[in-house]
Amino acid sequence: MAGSGERARHWRYAELPDVDLLRAQYIRKTFVRHTHEHFVIAAIADGVEVFHHGGSDQYAGAGSLALVNPDTPHTGRAGVPEGWRYGA
Repeated sequence: MAGSGERARHWRYAELPDVDLLRAQYIRKTFVRHTHEHFVIAAIADGVEVFHHGGSDQYAGAGSLALVNPDTPHTGRAGVPEGWRYGA
């Protein structure tokens, strides 16, 4: 991702052993259909994310929360040329 404007940081706190944290900015990155074992709560800080979820495309812009239940198939991609930035 170096030089692409894209970046991602994943971490955990010892006090929250079952919680994964992520802060990321994606421009061209796309996520193929996948699932997560746990709930995903993503706060969109800038841009727009589009994700196929529940049979249709969902758009999450700055100030929105993207919520995904465990074991629910979904995708992800930028909804605008400048991509999206979020924390989960």
